[in-house]
Amino acid sequence: MRWIYPKPSRRMWPWVSPFYNDGVYALFAVFMTAHITFLNVPFIHLDLYNQVWGYADIPSHFLGGLITWVIFNEVVLEASRTYKRNWSQKKIIGISFLALAFVGIGWEFMEVFLQPSIPWLYETLLNKIRDVTMELLGFCTGILMVYKFEYPYSPTRLLENNPADLYALSPQRESEDKASESQIS
Repeated sequence: MRWIYPKPSRRMWPWVSPFYNDGVYALFAVFMTAHITFLNVPFIHLDLYNQVWGYADIPSHFLGGLITWVIFNEVVLEASRTYKRNWSQKKIIGISFLALAFVGIGWEFMEVFLQPSIPWLYETLLNKIRDVTMELLGFCTGILMVYKFEYPYSPTRLLENNPADLYALSPQRESEDKASESQIS
């Protein structure tokens, strides 16, 4: 993304900011590695989830909740900074939590809806509750990582490779942004 879109506009920055963050990429790589290891590769030779270990999806739901919240939180945090909303930490966490809950619960409903076409993937209501619970634990871990350890980004400092912070320093860019906003209104 950085090579395709090296200088995103100020308006687009919050939406693409996770693609400019190496820490988010690292977390996503851990998520994909666990997901492929526990759910996809073993299915080729062994039905790990249905026959051997019925909890094989727990790491994926935990890490999925973590990385999804981290991405949503970064988008909301950068939107607050970029659009000068000055939202509180609570509001940023609340908005990103609602987005995570919507996606997580929506995913479980989609699985129920698709179950007739995927009969080998039958999951009980208890399993659905456990999946959403693991996503929420990922959310709690994300709060700890971002707000206590400042990884994969700091809620108080700008991203090091943030191309948008240069725009804030340029009076010409500020006037261009204001002109484009007045045209849209």
